[in-house]
Amino acid sequence: MYTVEFLVIVASTNTNSLKSLKSLLLSDDDVEKVTSTKITVAGYEFSYRVETGKINADKEPTYFVLHFECEKEDEIPKFVKSIRVIRSVLSIINPKIYKLWDDIAQYYSERAYSRIYKVENLLRKLLTKFMFINLGINWTSERMPEEVKESIRSGNKDPNFLHNVDFIQLSNFLFSEKYPNHKEFLIKKLSKADSIDELNLEEIKSLLPESNWSRYFEELVDCEGEFFIKRWERLYKLRNAIAHNRFISIGELEEVEELVEELSLIIEEAIEKLSRVVVPDDELENVVENVASERNQQVGNFIASFKELENTLSKLSKQFSIGEQLAKNTIVPISKSISLLANANAIPREILDDLHIANKFRNLVVHSSTFDIPSLLIGDRIEEIKRLNESLSDKIEVKEEDHLAKITDESIIGIYRSLKEYLLSLDNVEVKYNKHYISFKLGRNITDIKIQQKSVKIWLNARYGELSDPNDIARDVSKVGHLGNGDYQITIRSGDDLEPLFELINQSYQLNKE
Repeated sequence: MYTVEFLVIVASTNTNSLKSLKSLLLSDDDVEKVTSTKITVAGYEFSYRVETGKINADKEPTYFVLHFECEKEDEIPKFVKSIRVIRSVLSIINPKIYKLWDDIAQYYSERAYSRIYKVENLLRKLLTKFMFINLGINWTSERMPEEVKESIRSGNKDPNFLHNVDFIQLSNFLFSEKYPNHKEFLIKKLSKADSIDELNLEEIKSLLPESNWSRYFEELVDCEGEFFIKRWERLYKLRNAIAHNRFISIGELEEVEELVEELSLIIEEAIEKLSRVVVPDDELENVVENVASERNQQVGNFIASFKELENTLSKLSKQFSIGEQLAKNTIVPISKSISLLANANAIPREILDDLHIANKFRNLVVHSSTFDIPSLLIGDRIEEIKRLNESLSDKIEVKEEDHLAKITDESIIGIYRSLKEYLLSLDNVEVKYNKHYISFKLGRNITDIKIQQKSVKIWLNARYGELSDPNDIARDVSKVGHLGNGDYQITIRSGDDLEPLFELINQSYQLNKE
């Protein structure tokens, strides 16, 4: 038995009796017959009953409570059409009709949720198999640090947190676009550039976000991430409507069925081709980090900050390592970096201790989504990691090759070498390789040089007006932000433009020699 109940408040005395209600119902052409217990609408007969009364003992208006019943499941479509007709008629009494009970909507919701449940767990199956195939069947225990295992064991919680991932997080894991390095680094790089010449296209591309789907699945499954995520998000809204006790309509049920069918075909194809997905060894820990970062935005920010610290430590460990063959273009894991730097006595003991604590906290965050970490504590750790990164960045030794490594135009490198040769030909001039530019010094800086992809930028250490520039090749940067020392900035794109520059450099040399 399926029941629908309406409450109608009657504002007019013309329609406040059962007789007038019956007459009103029969006024619609589709309502063919109304007895005391049955109504026939467009050839379909079903049971009904009416309760009536006053809102309180002394005052109008009257109310009707109408109960409509459908006995068989296969009659539901006819019943729904009939109820729509009746509701339209009842709106003449009062446009506001209150639904007290709706077994039909509940029936649709139950059917819809069973389909949503199926596709949700189908995606969970894909993620679980993806993790197990690429990281091993015991990946949660084998890759989990001991202190994380202990924290979970003491709480008696399931360490395989894929079983507890929320509906929308399932899709985020595959389709959320992750920055390999922190997005703030990309923003800083773009904001500091004075021209397009200062940017390396390949480096910028490496910093752009990329989802796990585009990285590992898109070539195998004929589906773009945007297509999938839009449908998953719509299904998520429908799922929430059901979960929050908002009954859905037949139209929404049909939409759910269509979405589930589309998404299931894509997921099943991905599962079928999963054996062809290969995650390189050096990306496995990144996959685990991506899972953890979907817990919330703050965890994601923490992991991104930690990655910056790991990159800094990797550079330092390569600088101080003795007898270790470390690949130039790979990141040294942070635990190994700490060990190498400790053996080389390269950083103070208190910083090493802070790094150990930071690494343990990172392991706790990444490998245990069931462990409840206070938000305030994560925020404090982010600030501590930023402090460590800033302190350690200053210790990285910069070499000439670091400035030249990403320059692809040999003519630009030739301009730099000509400038270097001229500067070092001057008495007592020394060179220092800084993080962002190269300085040529005579006690204090004479000239600072930044090598860019399509030009070489030079700053001369003098107040604007102190040098004679008859060829007008210098720009006054006394009132704008810039990297090097002094108010004179010159940009060189051709070796033919060096002679006027040499004259200005010599003036700066003479000025700073005094």
